[in-house]
Amino acid sequence: MCNNNILKLTVFLLLLCDSVQVDREYRVQKALFSAGFPVPQPLLLCTDAEIIGTEFYLMEHVKGRIFRDLRLPGVSAAERTALYVAAVEALAKLHSLDLASLNLEGFGKGAGYCKRQVSTWTKQYTAAAHRDIPAMNELSDWLRKNLPANDNEVTLVHGDFRLDNLIFHPTEARVMAVLDWELSTTGQPLADLAYFLMPHYWPSSMNIISTLGSLKGIEGIPNVADLISIYCRCRGIPSSLPELNFYLALSVFKMAGIAQGIYARHLLGNASAANAEEFGQCVEPLAQTALQLAQRLVGCLSCVTKFLLLF
Repeated sequence: MCNNNILKLTVFLLLLCDSVQVDREYRVQKALFSAGFPVPQPLLLCTDAEIIGTEFYLMEHVKGRIFRDLRLPGVSAAERTALYVAAVEALAKLHSLDLASLNLEGFGKGAGYCKRQVSTWTKQYTAAAHRDIPAMNELSDWLRKNLPANDNEVTLVHGDFRLDNLIFHPTEARVMAVLDWELSTTGQPLADLAYFLMPHYWPSSMNIISTLGSLKGIEGIPNVADLISIYCRCRGIPSSLPELNFYLALSVFKMAGIAQGIYARHLLGNASAANAEEFGQCVEPLAQTALQLAQRLVGCLSCVTKFLLLF
């Protein structure tokens, strides 16, 4: 019988100078698979770059559905609800895992995650910036001055938890595998949650990324308050998240930094996206959205709902 497996190579991140360390990615997937968390089974790690020209690891191929468009066109309203609920439950399960039991103590830098993220993405944006954008400067300063008081909470963090990084069962609303662990580390779990919630705040007028449009008004997709409630219930924590505004603003700041990086690659003539030139236009609107999140929310679910009505 022929088995279909996936080869994961050492690649270079869009903005970061360092290459992805496949041995770290292999380690975290192996630990998660052993714990029963849905990831593809890692089969082989090769750190000898002379074999195929780079380090790599092999993992199983998981059959299922990947939804590239977060708005889930062609899916019934009931299934949209079930898919988003399954996704946020998987995220809560990830954040409930014990690092010691996973043998992942020391996997990342742990406490101080948000401070490191603000510093890292500020440096990345500054290095890629082609013009001065006051909103980005103001946003960076606000994030630096409003770091969460609970930045010492530490769990395993995915770093890029989105619906399109999940493989769902072919016919059921069940997560079969969480993919792309190259940004995984240990740190503040609410940063992961906010990043997952971010599409709910995406400006409705911004359509540069065809698969990332506003979720407002799409029947069946749970609202932010419901997703937070499900997440907190699964983790057994209070549903009041008083510093949610910071995590949401940080998530949008990261997206603005990524957009700036894509545009910078366009200016250098080595962009991979066909519409890379357009990404320069969305940096400032994203920064303004993040500032609104930072300044208008105080973390209560009623305030979240009121903010969403603005878009």
